[in-house]
Amino acid sequence: MKKTSMVALGLVGSLALTGGCGSGGEASSGNSANIELVLGRLGDPFTAQIACGAEEEAKKLGYKVSVSGPGVWSASDQMPFLNAAIAKNPNALLVEATDTKALNAPLKTYADSGKPLITVDSGIDQDFTFAAIGSNNYNGGKQAAEAYAKAVGGKGQVLIVNVAPGIGVTDERQKGFEDALKNYPDIKYLGTEFAGDDAGKVAEIIHAKKAANRDLNGIFATATLVGEAAGSVVSTDNLKDIYLVAFDASPKEAELVQAGNIDALIVQKPRLMGQLGVQAAAAALKGETFTAESETGYAEITPENISDPDNQALLYSTEC
Repeated sequence: MKKTSMVALGLVGSLALTGGCGSGGEASSGNSANIELVLGRLGDPFTAQIACGAEEEAKKLGYKVSVSGPGVWSASDQMPFLNAAIAKNPNALLVEATDTKALNAPLKTYADSGKPLITVDSGIDQDFTFAAIGSNNYNGGKQAAEAYAKAVGGKGQVLIVNVAPGIGVTDERQKGFEDALKNYPDIKYLGTEFAGDDAGKVAEIIHAKKAANRDLNGIFATATLVGEAAGSVVSTDNLKDIYLVAFDASPKEAELVQAGNIDALIVQKPRLMGQLGVQAAAAALKGETFTAESETGYAEITPENISDPDNQALLYSTEC
């Protein structure tokens, strides 16, 4: 089924599901339609909020939604969960894709059956989805670069710590950051290093780059886990001369911001992603189009504004 809409939620993101959202559970209200939601990684507050939003909207609309996903963010780990969800023959399929290409074969088979396929948060590089719902990650990367450049007066050396190549959302964040840096000739870009979800690897990267580049004064961490790890390194090593900007707003990241070890967070709205995913599925099942196209903007949370009630409401939680 050809993609008919892209809902861009201009806040940025990462991976998860636990707690009050009912991992793998159902929310229902008298409708026989079943929706499968396959997340990229269970266990962190960001994807927990996607599930919370989906379950909340499904209950409101009278659908059943089942949530599943691997414990680590990788296409090979997600594939069995995706295949199991498709084998249930759901009326609609929502997927947070861990890779822009690796999952395309089973996803296309499902879409070719005439049932709606909807990506949430992280999408694929094909156009057979009914809707693609997620943040404008490129613009989020640009905003992260602007925050860093403003803080350091447009001078210094900056490093990107990313997860892995081939993840659509973090690829876009990296590209947005890199493009924005072109406006600052006095900032030297030290390149991108990939750490996976390995906190030890993040520490190794930062230590090596700092040792080789004494003027390193900025780090951009593209996702939750690398942001948490980088903030911990800044705290442990007392690297107060480094301006650290990270994506998302996990409980640990929020603590690191409050302690001054992360200088800025670029924050997404994962609950809204889940809600809109189910709304898109409902539209498809009713034979309606889903053409909503909007960008909600980003929240930039810093030590100075994290206590604001509006920003507190955006912090991620495993509880619905």
